[in-house]
Amino acid sequence: MRLLRVERPTTLGVLFALSLSRDNAIHGKVRLNKTLALLQCEGFPIKNRFINQKLGPFDGTIHSDAEILEENHHITIEDLPTGHEEPCKVYKIKEEGLRHFREQFLPRIENLPHQRAFSSRISEIKMNFSSYRTPEIVERVHRDLLIDFTLEEFSKALDQNHESLKGLMTIAERRWDHGCPICLEILGATDFAMKSIEQVIDTELDNQKSGKNMIYYNTNNMINWADKLKDHAHITDVRLKDDQSSLWREWMGHRLFCLESIGETYGIIKPLRDERSLLEYIQAVGS
Repeated sequence: MRLLRVERPTTLGVLFALSLSRDNAIHGKVRLNKTLALLQCEGFPIKNRFINQKLGPFDGTIHSDAEILEENHHITIEDLPTGHEEPCKVYKIKEEGLRHFREQFLPRIENLPHQRAFSSRISEIKMNFSSYRTPEIVERVHRDLLIDFTLEEFSKALDQNHESLKGLMTIAERRWDHGCPICLEILGATDFAMKSIEQVIDTELDNQKSGKNMIYYNTNNMINWADKLKDHAHITDVRLKDDQSSLWREWMGHRLFCLESIGETYGIIKPLRDERSLLEYIQAVGS
């Protein structure tokens, strides 16, 4: 009896990507790589380490992960003729694979914080990947992550984000109210985002890892939400409500979580949850 290969931490991510497609299938290694890279960029527990290549973020172990899943009867892999030398790999999840995904991986997603933000991102990724052709997906990833920027251009974009975050922190410090959770959250989020950029500039610019591009993308998004909150009315109740400010707070917190997750995966910066609670951290920033 042939022994099945043991699944790696990254194999379940392949099942997640396949589960998002309408027909539970993904055509091509490029499309599978881009789906997983986008999910990682959005804070989902995808533990691959991508590098920037001609067609964007790529991890050479993903197809090997898929082969392990095929051997374990969770997916099928078929060669679709293309008229060129290389056939197109078609990855399709089986019912057994869906059950395995729901049992082993879905609880991790359901336990992530900021569920409204994560649910929104899943819906958008599903919609985009059902309507976009692979070249359109590649183009979008390149644009959003600045994959094609020169080192000088990328450094300038990081510097611009750093300056924007510094300005938002200055505003937050000027309007500081010790009992206001929004003040604490803005200070904590902007400070961590600035430190993430500084670490990229100090240690990551010369490598091809996609983590630095994901840090840029998430700091860019965080600036948007922190800017919306900069003139907030001070509150004392930490609980999120159904108002506009609470939605912006949740999205800012989501981007902070993404930065923590990416920083940890690529060894760029330690997440706050590994050192002390976010509340302790942002109180230290605000003191």
